[in-house]
Amino acid sequence: MRNFTSLLTAFSFLAMAFSGAIAFVMPQGRIAYWNNWALFGLDKTAWSNIHIATGLLFLIAGIIHTCLNWKTLVNYLSNRRRSGSRSRVPLLAAVTLTLFFSIGAVLEPPPLRQLFDFNARVKEAWIDSPAQKPPFGHAELKPLAELCDKQKINLDEALSRLVEMGFQGITPEATLKQIATLNQRSPAEIYALLRPAVAPATGNRYTAELVVQHFDGTGIGRKKLAEICRQFSIGPERAAAKLAERNWTLKRNETIKDAADRYGVSPIEILQTLLNGEKII
Repeated sequence: MRNFTSLLTAFSFLAMAFSGAIAFVMPQGRIAYWNNWALFGLDKTAWSNIHIATGLLFLIAGIIHTCLNWKTLVNYLSNRRRSGSRSRVPLLAAVTLTLFFSIGAVLEPPPLRQLFDFNARVKEAWIDSPAQKPPFGHAELKPLAELCDKQKINLDEALSRLVEMGFQGITPEATLKQIATLNQRSPAEIYALLRPAVAPATGNRYTAELVVQHFDGTGIGRKKLAEICRQFSIGPERAAAKLAERNWTLKRNETIKDAADRYGVSPIEILQTLLNGEKII
């Protein structure tokens, strides 16, 4: 039983570690589902399921392994307690590291903050063009009629265009995902046919309405002020001045969403304040 448990623990750990590495690099859900992202033939949902299943198997194997070695573990801890403080160093080090990574995942101290920032950059690296970003979160799940209405697209023209191009399952009630799956395309490809991407003319600037259209439901509220400033080329002083007009201030390690919760507003309202009047880049 011990040999089996040891092997099960090792193999489940390797499988969990591999799927965890994939989870670290795979794009955010809104990007993955919009573009039919896959790696080694498996999509985001499949990799997530593998990670959950192997994680559960590793947990079960770990519990069995602990039970089989419970007496040894208790004796070890008892001996360390009776011995001098010097022999407690491994135990204290293990507990400290565990607490640091567990609590640090919430408080985000260095170097964990840098790790999470790196993870965000890796996930964003899958995006090569604005067309790979959905107009709003889970746009692929919206019926065509609702999507066109929200994005100011003429529904009749959109339906006619898709039918003329030979796509199947084209109805106002069909979602973009259903149409894409039926025609072996990605939702992004279908949407590009509905509304071909046009680069904004130089001098175009964000309005409150455009901010909602471009970023509502995209998860941008998870970013911090410094990240927003870098992404949209807004000077920190200018951003602070805009926020001050609404009597808002953002803490150094605070996300847009956390600040919105603190002031009782929505993240998109803070983003509107920051981007209103800024050039579309």
